[in-house]
Amino acid sequence: MKKLIILFLVTSLFSLQQNAIGQDSITIQDLEQFSHTFSIEADGFHGEGGKILSKAIANAHITMLGEDIGSKLEHHFANALINELDQNNYKKMVLETGGGSGQLINKMARNAELTSQKVKALNQKYLLEKKGSTFVPILELRNLEAIQSIENANNRGWSFLYVGVEPWTSYKMLADNLYDNLLPNNKQTYQDLYQETTAFLDQQYEAIEAHNSDEVFKLMSQLKSAKCFNDFLDKMTICEGNRETVTAIQQSIEYWGMYGNKQFYEKNVWSAKQDKRKLAEDLKKENFDLKKDKLFVKMYRNHLSKSMTGSGAFGLGNMLYELADYHEKECLSIGVVRRFYNDGEAVKDLSQATDGFNKKFKELVQLGKKEEWILIDLRPFVKEFYFGNYIITDGLYRMFTRYDMLVIPKLDSKATANY
Repeated sequence: MKKLIILFLVTSLFSLQQNAIGQDSITIQDLEQFSHTFSIEADGFHGEGGKILSKAIANAHITMLGEDIGSKLEHHFANALINELDQNNYKKMVLETGGGSGQLINKMARNAELTSQKVKALNQKYLLEKKGSTFVPILELRNLEAIQSIENANNRGWSFLYVGVEPWTSYKMLADNLYDNLLPNNKQTYQDLYQETTAFLDQQYEAIEAHNSDEVFKLMSQLKSAKCFNDFLDKMTICEGNRETVTAIQQSIEYWGMYGNKQFYEKNVWSAKQDKRKLAEDLKKENFDLKKDKLFVKMYRNHLSKSMTGSGAFGLGNMLYELADYHEKECLSIGVVRRFYNDGEAVKDLSQATDGFNKKFKELVQLGKKEEWILIDLRPFVKEFYFGNYIITDGLYRMFTRYDMLVIPKLDSKATANY
């Protein structure tokens, strides 16, 4: 019996080896057939890549753009994408801002204050400087180019929905906004509590030294145990319009508490569930009908994977992809990843990256060019490579199972700070 088992294992190993030998490695020439150049002009996308992109947008009811926020040209692409989406009857945009900040953005939009100048003043009022790093209250509005794309959508009459977790840097801004929303008699009643709370927040912001798990853990511990702060949040719910912001702050403290406690997997799964629940509730309130309505979602690239994210969660991208499929509509997931970018006087090339985060993009990033935008159409990859006789690396597999397209900007640079 033992000899039979050994013979079976040897035969199986030989068979697997023969199959591997019969498979081809995927070369850059194999990938190039799905790589297309395009340009961004005042009137839209041009070139072969532009045609493919425009056609895909016209066919989709949900378009998702996965960004990295720090790139200047990814925001330039987002702005052009909004123009194209607007021509295809898109009028709703989901931002990754958190509930309180999202409400504030909508308030600014209604009051014609969603401009780069007004946002700059807001950032300057609440920014924090910690060990050479500058933190603003709303990360989505940190850079000038990002604000311009949101302003563009607002000027076209779009409405904004919002998901995501409030950064810990937003609490002072949100406390002010909660108090501002009160009626005059309630402001008088809670003035002392408000002043005590803002003084407490100033003290805590002064004490935190950097954005890392240990420092954030200390901050969350102080917030959770502070009577004035928690009493303030409770009293602010006297105004019905404040309740969503209060909930957003409480959820943010829970999230950053897990981050501070190094429960990284738990926070990722928890936040993915919160995003899905929040958007589902908001779409219901908006009477969103996927048969006729269209939705644009702009978030951090990892959250819009159409399968499991790199953080080990099935996130918002997966939910929307399945939702569109259920309603027999198309969903388009676009990821932006750069190759060449200016870093001071030097030009960096991410195809030479050795860190784990960027290594998984290397095979496709090598198709990027300094002088031209590149669109990689990943949709044919399943048929061509997964069911073809090819050896598929883990990095390449992750790309085509997570996104429909990758956009690689030409020579890029850091986005312009707006503070």
